[in-house]
Amino acid sequence: MDLKDKKVAITGRLASMQRKEACALIEKGGGTFSHAVSSKTDLLVIGEDGWLFEQGKLSGKLAQAESLKAEGKRAPKIIPESEFLEYLGLKSPGKKGQGTLSAEQTANILGIPKSNLERWEQFGLVRSSSGQYAFADLVSLKTIIGLIQDGARLGDILLCLRSLSTLLKTDHPLAQARVLMESGKLLAEVEGVKFDRYGQLELCFDPEECPEQTAVDQVNNTEASDWMDYAIECEDSGRWLEAEQAYLRVIALTNWPEAHFNLAKLYEVRGRCKLAQYHLQLASNAVSDVQADAWYDLAFLYDAQGDTAKAVDLLERVISSSPWHSDACYNLALAYEKLGDNDQADNYWKKFLTFNNTLDEWAQTARQHLALHKFQKST
Repeated sequence: MDLKDKKVAITGRLASMQRKEACALIEKGGGTFSHAVSSKTDLLVIGEDGWLFEQGKLSGKLAQAESLKAEGKRAPKIIPESEFLEYLGLKSPGKKGQGTLSAEQTANILGIPKSNLERWEQFGLVRSSSGQYAFADLVSLKTIIGLIQDGARLGDILLCLRSLSTLLKTDHPLAQARVLMESGKLLAEVEGVKFDRYGQLELCFDPEECPEQTAVDQVNNTEASDWMDYAIECEDSGRWLEAEQAYLRVIALTNWPEAHFNLAKLYEVRGRCKLAQYHLQLASNAVSDVQADAWYDLAFLYDAQGDTAKAVDLLERVISSSPWHSDACYNLALAYEKLGDNDQADNYWKKFLTFNNTLDEWAQTARQHLALHKFQKST
C-alpha cells in the first residue's frame, strides 16, 4: 500500500495534519497532489475533521467522484483519512482477527448491496479492519440501515456518530447508545439522557424552520463546497487574503455557519477582532456543529473588551449545550472570580477537575484557586 505514481485529491479538513503537510507527504511517497477530481485522479481522501455534508449535500469533489462512477468513467477510489495514513506509512493496518466477516459476508447477512457498505465506509460511518467486520460493526450497521429506512440522512448519521464517539470515548458508539428518529429528528439516548445529532442536550426545533431546499439551493451547495475546499486549502498554506475571499464567497452562496466561524478564526489570528466578533455572532445564531465553539470564542472577545458579564452568559450557554466542555468550565471559573463571585467560581473549578484531575498546570491552577478561596473563607 503506497502512493507511488498515484494522483491524490483531498476534500474536507484533515484531522491529523494540515493540507500542506499532506501534500508534502504525498510527493515524498512518490505521488502527486491534485487540486481537483477527474478521471485521472487515483485517490480521493475524505478529511475526518471537516464538513463533508453541508445541509445534507456532498462536497463538490465527492459529488464529482460519484458522477464519474455513475457515468461508467474511471473514478478515484474514495478513502477515509485513516486509510490515507496507512498509505503514508503513518498507521499500521489492522490485523484480521477471529470471528470477523468479509465485506461480502457482511453485506449478505444484512441484505444490502456490497456497494452500500463500501460507500458507508468511505464516509466513515463504519470502519473495517483490513476489509474484515466484527460483531460490533454488525450492530452499528443494522442501526444505520434502520435509521436510513426511517428517513435519516447520511450526513446527520455521520455527525451523530462522531459526536457520540467523542462523548462516550469509543469507536463503536452504537453498541452503547440508542439512536432513533423522533418526530423527524435524529436523536441519541445514553442512560436515559437524549442528545441531538451535534452531541448537545436535546433541543426542540420547529421543522418549519428547516424547509426542504430547492434545486437552486442544491446547485449553490455544490459550488459553495468547492469554494469551502479552496478556502481551507488557502488557509492551510497561509494565503490569508485568498482564504478570506473564498469564505466570503461561500457565505454569499449559502450563509453556512461553518464559513462564518472559519472566517472569524481567520480574522482573529490576524488581529481583526471586530470582524471576528461579527462573524462569530452570525455563526452562533444558527444551530450547527460550530454553535458552541462560536459562543466560546465570542466569550473570549467580550472578556478581552471588559464585558465579563456577557462572557459569562455565553460560556453558560456553552456548558448548557456541551456539559463536558472543560475549557468553558475553566474560563467560567476565572470570569466569575473577576465578577467577585467566588462561590460560583469554585463550582466551576470543581467541575473542571472532574474532567481534568491530573497534575498538569491547568489542574494545578484550579486546585490553587480552590485552596485560596477556602483559606479566605476561614480567615
